[in-house]
Amino acid sequence: MKRFLLAILPAIALLSACDKSNTGTTIQFDTPGNLQISYEGTTDSVFYTITNPVEGGELHPSASDGWITGYDTSVDGILYFTVEENPTQELRSTILTLSYIYDGGEASAQLNIIQDASRVTVFEATYAHGSYYGDQYSTPGMRYYTWLAENPAQGNTLGAGKNYCLDLYCEEPADKSRIAAAPGTYTMSSSHEAGTMGMECRLVEGEGWDAVVTYFASGTLIIAEEGDGYSYKGEFTDSLGNVHRISYTGPVSLYDATNPYMSTLTEDYDLQLDGASMYSYYFGTFYNDATNNWTGTIAPASGNGDAFQIDLCAPLASDFEAGFPTGTFTINETMGANTSIAGFQDPNSGTSIGTWYYEMVNKAMGTRVAPIVSGTLTIGKEGTAYTLTLDGQDDAGNKITASWSGTINSMDMSDNSSL
Repeated sequence: MKRFLLAILPAIALLSACDKSNTGTTIQFDTPGNLQISYEGTTDSVFYTITNPVEGGELHPSASDGWITGYDTSVDGILYFTVEENPTQELRSTILTLSYIYDGGEASAQLNIIQDASRVTVFEATYAHGSYYGDQYSTPGMRYYTWLAENPAQGNTLGAGKNYCLDLYCEEPADKSRIAAAPGTYTMSSSHEAGTMGMECRLVEGEGWDAVVTYFASGTLIIAEEGDGYSYKGEFTDSLGNVHRISYTGPVSLYDATNPYMSTLTEDYDLQLDGASMYSYYFGTFYNDATNNWTGTIAPASGNGDAFQIDLCAPLASDFEAGFPTGTFTINETMGANTSIAGFQDPNSGTSIGTWYYEMVNKAMGTRVAPIVSGTLTIGKEGTAYTLTLDGQDDAGNKITASWSGTINSMDMSDNSSL
C-alpha cells in the first residue's frame, strides 16, 4: 500500500489528545496526515495505537463520505475498511475518524483518505459493423473483424467519436446470411486460435491521419445471444494501464470479405517500371511480435503509368536501422517471416492492402488493378542500389512479373501506427 504526504493537500491534524476524562487515554493512527489509495474498489487497512486503554472501551470508525464502509476492528491495532471504486475522473477525499469510547471519556483520531481519479473508460456502443475474412489472413481460427462504434460508418470511413476494434477468432459462421462471431468468452492472444482476440484490438478516435489510436495489451470479451441479436461485454487494458469497459446490445451482421480480390486484368502482364521511384515505410511489429513490417510503393514520377505496392513481414533483425530488408519473400496470407502479404481490399476503409499492381492516373489509382495473391518477390542490394524482381500471380490466375532497380527513400513510422 502506497502511503505518502501530498504537498498540495493540507494534512489533517491527529486528534490524539481529545480525552474527556483524566485517564490520559489517547488514540492515534500510525500513518500521519494523508493516505493515498487506488481508484479501484478494494479492502484497505491502517494501523492505530491506543495509549492507556480502558477496560470495556469500544472502537467506532466512521467516514465523512459513504464510499468507505465495511469497517472491521476485530484485530487489535488494525482498522480494516472497504473502499468503493472511484467512478469519476477526479481525485476525491474523505475524513476517516476512529473514536475510542469508554466509561467516562472519549478519544479520537482522524486521517485524510485520498482516492486516485478513475482510470476506467466506460463505453456503450450504439452500432456494430465489420468484415468476416475467414482464414485468408489468419490460421487456425476464422477472423471476424468487428467494430463497436459510437456512430455509424460513413461508407468506407469510420464514424465520428469512439470506435473499438475487436479482432475476433472462432469457427466458421453457422449462418452466412448473418455473419457474427459465435457466443463465448474471448481473450487477447497472438495465437489466432478459436476463442481468442488478436493484438489488433484497439480504440480509434478521430478521423484519418488525425485519429488517435490506442492499442490494448490484454482483454476479455463475453458474447451472448440476446433475442435476435447479441450482447457484447468486454474489459480491456491499454499499454498505459487504463481500463476500457465496453458493451453493446443489438444486431451484428458482418460483411463477407472471404473473396474480396478484384483483378481487372484479362491476361499475363509485365509491369513497366522504368524511371519509377520507390518509397518505403517502416511500421515495426505492426502485424505480430515475430516480424517487422515494411511497406513500399514503386510509382512513376510523372504520376501516370504502372505502379507496384508491397507489404513485407520481415525478420525482427530487419529494423529501421538495418535498412530496407533483402531476400526472397513468399506472397501469401500467413504474415510469417519472409512473406509479402497477399493483396486484398479492406471493405471498411476501401484501402488496397498487401501486394498490388495498379495503373496510376494523374497520381491516383486507376481502374486497371490486380491484387498479387501468390508467387515470390526477390529483393537484392549492392551499395546503395536495390533490385526488385516479381514473379507473381493475381486472383484471376494471370501471371504478373516486374523488375526494378534504384535507391529507396525510407521513413520510420513505428511510433505513428496507421489504422
